[in-house]
Amino acid sequence: NDDSFAASMHDKTKDLTLQRWLQTYKEELASLAKAADEVMASICIYDRVNLGMFCCDVAEIKTQLRDKAESLSSLICTTIADQARAENERISARFSDVLEQVISDSANVEALMEKREYVQGLREEMDALSDDIDTVKAKLRVLDEAQHVLLDDDFSLACSTQAWPSKIESAKARNEQLMEESNKRFMLELQEMQEQFVKDLRSHAEEVESFKHMGDIGDVETTYDTVKQLQDKLAEAKRTGELINSREALFGWPVTQYDQIKKLTKTFEPYASLWKVGFDWSTTYPVWMEGPFVEVNRTEVEENTSAWQL
Repeated sequence: NDDSFAASMHDKTKDLTLQRWLQTYKEELASLAKAADEVMASICIYDRVNLGMFCCDVAEIKTQLRDKAESLSSLICTTIADQARAENERISARFSDVLEQVISDSANVEALMEKREYVQGLREEMDALSDDIDTVKAKLRVLDEAQHVLLDDDFSLACSTQAWPSKIESAKARNEQLMEESNKRFMLELQEMQEQFVKDLRSHAEEVESFKHMGDIGDVETTYDTVKQLQDKLAEAKRTGELINSREALFGWPVTQYDQIKKLTKTFEPYASLWKVGFDWSTTYPVWMEGPFVEVNRTEVEENTSAWQL
């Protein structure tokens, strides 16, 4: 039956090279076309055949045999068309993903550099996809030679798939200019970021210096809030400095040494520790001295008093 025939063709050709695959299908189609012609014109030129006392009408048998040969030929062509459609859909989907990556906006310099590396590494994949397109075109030529007409959707898909390489190249050319513009913009943003960071470090240094003159234990809660805020600022400054350094490296600029961050953090540590002790004492001491004695946790008292020994 037709399914067995299709399965046998698949098994016979699945491991073949492209050239052998094309040759096998061409030979099978030619064989079926020849069989259909021979049934109608060569095997028996008459529709009725005298067999002694009997006269046999072979017209219907000839027609059935011809139709069977044409049916098998059509089955082969349909199978090739189905394979071509599946391959074109796969190729187009991958090209579409590539195009999305190529035309995507870069939110920051890290994304820009990642995108540039991606675009520069596309050549190998684009060549492989172009080879896949050529393979599908070669298979579709088998259908042309067999005078098999593709469905409109399959024909449109084949045309759009073959247009993908030039579409990607055009997008890459346009994108190159956009990436260059983004590169200049990110350079300016980094310069502004560097300038602002220097101002921020100067401000942080002034805040650290101001703690030399703070000594009002009565305002310990407010002061300790300021301590925590400044600790957060110094931690954020460390992250900002690292970010600036990484972006300087991406642009190939000299990496700025922000040693001041470490110095400020080290200078501020004694003040931060002192005010933390003051805060902990101001909140814990009343509980110990005025609260129920049974609720005093001995271990907690020992740990806190040990930690407060500056």
